[in-house]
Amino acid sequence: MAISVPFIVMSLGGESENKADPSPASPTSAGFIGEPRTADPCALLSASVFQRYGEAQLDRDLGNFNRCDVVLKDRSEEVVDVRVELDADSLPEGVTRKTTGRVTVVERAAEGDQCERVVAVTGARDNSLRVTAAARQPADVKEPLCETADRATGLAIKVLNRGEIPRRSPDFPANSLAHLDACTLLDVKALEKVPGIDAREPDVGFGRRDCQWKSTTNEYEVDLRFDQGDLPRDKSARSTKLGDRHRQAIVLPENEGRGSCRVEVVHRDYTGLDRVKGTERVALVIKGAGAKGRPCELATDLAGSAAAALPPA
Repeated sequence: MAISVPFIVMSLGGESENKADPSPASPTSAGFIGEPRTADPCALLSASVFQRYGEAQLDRDLGNFNRCDVVLKDRSEEVVDVRVELDADSLPEGVTRKTTGRVTVVERAAEGDQCERVVAVTGARDNSLRVTAAARQPADVKEPLCETADRATGLAIKVLNRGEIPRRSPDFPANSLAHLDACTLLDVKALEKVPGIDAREPDVGFGRRDCQWKSTTNEYEVDLRFDQGDLPRDKSARSTKLGDRHRQAIVLPENEGRGSCRVEVVHRDYTGLDRVKGTERVALVIKGAGAKGRPCELATDLAGSAAAALPPA
């Protein structure tokens, strides 16, 4: 079966993409990410190098807007997910490092069914990217996951040694969640329902498209992040309506572990560049509630507050 290679790979090697770029002879760490909201994670990934699988397909509509995936298939079955995620963290310390040109790679040993690399321009602060190869069908994996992760990492290194991460083109439409600040969707009044959380002290994610609050008095954690692509299809999922606009929402009990609940609020429908239809959603996750904490009641309440803060789609 032929490998599916999207048009974006031209940014990895095509000269026409780089004529207007700064000279790659003197890139600096300040030019690593550029404007976070316009950086294109799919410019760091390509389907063309994963030739051990029957099909490799780039998917720009999985997860948050800081992410791009290549799904590796064998006989139409999804075997491995290779993803690049732009991150608001610096490189971790105390693990194996390798440097190529201006790019440093932190290598981590495979854990379970995945292998991860963390990449940044040497000297950069508060920005990096994670490259992960995760098995969806471990029995059908055709090469060690860390070798697959290294293939993707090699592509990212080439792009970063040329200069700044290329920009998205076209940009998101005006009504996309991508233009919103996730941290503004829950205010002090909404978050006071969670014991020990200070709404004024969030952990802000890349491009302000995800936000996390942790309680200082117990195990509660509130995560609010954007999501896109297909609606969840978990067997335990149930549908409801939230807010004055009666937005569709999906409730997913224990989706991220015991005592957790995830509620996804649909903002808008869209058709992607590959003509596949999907939805943009606000995902609200409660963790640490415990078995008797009724996490889905609290998550649904907070998701309703977030839904009320959304502009019309």
